Amino acid sequence: MWGRQDVVTPPEAAEQFHRLLPDSRLVWFDQCGHVPMVEQADGFATELVRFTEEISQSRTS
Repeated sequence: MWGRQDVVTPPEAAEQFHRLLPDSRLVWFDQCGHVPMVEQADGFATELVRFTEEISQSRTS
């Protein structure tokens, strides 16, 4: 999860990580900087729950 307006670790870094990490997923938050878990807490929590549920389902399949 990455803020599109992150000036500490810019979005280009997110794209690089995403390309290099197999099976990764990149979730963008608009109007968000370096701390999406604080700046977009509800959206962050929603995405985190979604991700953990998908992992749980894939392991039980």
